[in-house]
Amino acid sequence: MKIRRATYQDSEQIISLVKKVLNEFGFTYDQKTSEADIEDIEATYLTDNGTFLVCTYKNKIVATGGLLEINKTIYKVRKMYVDKEHRGTGLGKRMLASLEGEAIRRGAAQLILETTDQMKAAINLYLGSGYAVTSTPTASPRCTMTMAKNLK
Repeated sequence: MKIRRATYQDSEQIISLVKKVLNEFGFTYDQKTSEADIEDIEATYLTDNGTFLVCTYKNKIVATGGLLEINKTIYKVRKMYVDKEHRGTGLGKRMLASLEGEAIRRGAAQLILETTDQMKAAINLYLGSGYAVTSTPTASPRCTMTMAKNLK
């Protein structure tokens, strides 16, 4: 499995994976709100000091993760999804570590993210990786909690 930067050519597979995972948890893909950012990966993530990573296995995208700059010291983890068939393999941890490494290289002091109570494995991954639940309201309509981790 290889983690690399996403390109425009990955868009169809990224959207397919996100739809699949959202459906698994009873959510609907919404390109006008929560998923507007992945309709044009390059415009959203690859400009303004962000990045979007994918993990491929046998030429298929099996995990995604984005990083958006909020300001010079705070970045937001977005679209962190792992295909059901590849969960429990450490892939989520590897993707998160890759995003954290990118944020540190860019000078981030803190990472924030949003998730939903329904994604228990993701919450456990974040808690086990040093993230803490905050009282900050969520921006995404389907998310129920915000978490943060200080990097410095």
